[in-house]
Amino acid sequence: MVDTLGLVLMVVVTAANVPEQAGAKLVFARLHKIRNWVNRLVVIWVDGGYQGQDFIRFVILSAHGLQELP
Repeated sequence: MVDTLGLVLMVVVTAANVPEQAGAKLVFARLHKIRNWVNRLVVIWVDGGYQGQDFIRFVILSAHGLQELP
């Protein structure tokens, strides 16, 4: 995960067989646990691998200040 300047906020390394959404959930969990940055997120840009109502619901519940998930 990077910020708008491209600076790295968090890196999570997983096995190649871990789905993108599962990896993203790990990133959110670590951001919340270690730095509590999840509540500071305003916009999250993702690619097509992060689709589905379950994932969107997870992101909205995890990032309370989120204003946009394009």
